[in-house]
Amino acid sequence: MTRPAMMGDGVKYKSHPHKTGVMTVKKTDKERHTEDALRKSETHYRELLDLAIDGILLGSHEGMIIEANKHLCTITGVAQEDMLGRHISALPFTKECLDKSPFRFDLLQKGKTVVSERTLIRPDGSEVSVEMRTKMMPDGTYQSIFRDITERKQQEEELRLKNLVFDVSIAANSIADIEGIIIEANDAFLHIWGYPDKEEVIGKPIHHFLNNQAEAIAIVTALDKTDKWEGEYTAKRKDGTAFIAHGIATILKDKNGKRVGYQSAVMDITERKRTEEALQNFTATLETRVEAYTREIQSSNISLLETTARLRDLAEEVIQAEERERKRLATILHDDLQQLLVAAKMKTHRIASDADIPLMRLEIIELLEKSIGVSRNIVMDLSPPILWDGGLMMGLSWLCRWMRENHGLTVEVKGPEDCETSEPINILIFRAVRELLFNVVKHAGVNRASVEMDQPSANLLRIVVRDQGCGFPPNISEKFGLFRLRERIAYIGGTIEVESASKQGTRISFTVPLNPSTPLQDAYVSGDIIEPSPSSDPGLIKYRVLVVDDHEMLRHGLMELLDKENDITVIGVAEDGKQAVQQTRMLHPDIVLMDISMPKMNGIEATRIIMDEMPETCVIGLSMHDQAEMRRAMHEAGAAAYLCKGEPIEDLITTIRRFPPVRK
Repeated sequence: MTRPAMMGDGVKYKSHPHKTGVMTVKKTDKERHTEDALRKSETHYRELLDLAIDGILLGSHEGMIIEANKHLCTITGVAQEDMLGRHISALPFTKECLDKSPFRFDLLQKGKTVVSERTLIRPDGSEVSVEMRTKMMPDGTYQSIFRDITERKQQEEELRLKNLVFDVSIAANSIADIEGIIIEANDAFLHIWGYPDKEEVIGKPIHHFLNNQAEAIAIVTALDKTDKWEGEYTAKRKDGTAFIAHGIATILKDKNGKRVGYQSAVMDITERKRTEEALQNFTATLETRVEAYTREIQSSNISLLETTARLRDLAEEVIQAEERERKRLATILHDDLQQLLVAAKMKTHRIASDADIPLMRLEIIELLEKSIGVSRNIVMDLSPPILWDGGLMMGLSWLCRWMRENHGLTVEVKGPEDCETSEPINILIFRAVRELLFNVVKHAGVNRASVEMDQPSANLLRIVVRDQGCGFPPNISEKFGLFRLRERIAYIGGTIEVESASKQGTRISFTVPLNPSTPLQDAYVSGDIIEPSPSSDPGLIKYRVLVVDDHEMLRHGLMELLDKENDITVIGVAEDGKQAVQQTRMLHPDIVLMDISMPKMNGIEATRIIMDEMPETCVIGLSMHDQAEMRRAMHEAGAAAYLCKGEPIEDLITTIRRFPPVRK
């Protein structure tokens, strides 16, 4: 009779023959019935073991494996025959899991259930994660249930990574239930909306965080239609301030496709929008400027073409003007000056044979005076010396008198007498005013005009020429020589304005910058001291004279003529104003014959210095030009007399003798 061992007692099936004498004892019906029930029970037990969804292992109290079901073999990848009779630690557990969680037989013997998670490596190299639940049975054996949790672990890892991404994202992430109530939010959400604690956010509806309820409704409507929405809206922080947000929202569904909530990710794009707006404004401004610059360049190109054409015309006109001027000067020199000089020469040759010498002498003097007058007119026309020696206002005053005497135009001049301007500016203004006054004479149809000069700023001089004549339309103003004047003034940085209309007069205003005056170079003192000429009667020497002139021949001529007089002697000469001052300080002459037009320092300025330092000295001005303005300037500087160089020498000697000498 065979008896099955109880599972877990460590005993295998074993036959025990019972013999009594020579007779075999037959089983009773009851015994046969018990054995059948036991076989059925064991069969049922094995079927249940194999049908279990978890792996099941039975071990002895020493930890030896005495039973394993099919699912455990599937989980571990180890055949049942390779598993039975071996210690449980022989299963393919990883070393790491055994080190981390060793078998706790001590806890099992105390009746505790030990639960642990372990990793096995199958023979094919794949890994499987199991949850192992072990408990000690009443008969002293151990029962372990292995549950495959590999998929769950993978899902947990995926969920962990998702949660990590959710939490550490720079986007404001949030999850809401199907009713739109916030159930989760990350730190970025709290930061962007300005909430210090997550508890203040969870439980609030989504629309609470939007500034515009209409936008919230629009977002929910879009989600209901397409399960996804992306766009911009205005959000509201905890403190009530608004900001521009860009968000992405999606519908959350369960595994059956049922909607269970909403998920959103939001970024604060306020600064980006401001930057975009600023960039758009800058782009628009830049485009406007480019258009304006393009129009300006086009206009400049047109103006440049017009200016080029005008300059070409001006160049032709300048060439023609030069030729006309050369012809005019040649005509004057040929028809007037040369004829006068030839006549004077012929008269000179006749002196020797003509008995009437005094009459011939007068005729020669008259011819020479006419020649000097013609030469003087040419010089005044080309470059008036008064402009160099008397300054701008004196030059303009002379010009106005000249216009009245030669063209019948009365001109009133107003302006500061002490305006300091450089010689190039004086020349430009003088020629510009002269050209404008000629326009009045030729085109205005009136006999009166005015010239006004003032300084609107420290470095700017303004000149206005005005008349009440017939005027002209602005579109033909360039025909009156204004183009050349405009180009000359613009070249030095000045401007010109023309106001004129037919029968309403003309006002032309131009401004020029005042360049610093060129510093005067140190004067060269020649040191020419002339010893008094020997005289037959030294007691007659009364007048000590200093001759100042920049023309050497004229200096020597005056010296020779004056030295013929018994009471006059030349004690020194100077060739410019600075030398005149130096020689006067050194020699203390009685009389200084002072030329006016000289380099380095003119005679007017030299006279002013001499009279300030040595008022006892008598200065007599000499000039090639008999001009009232020059005469007045010399008298204002302190000169005792003013003579024209073309006058007879007797007039000069008589003038010298009018003033008693300082010393005897």
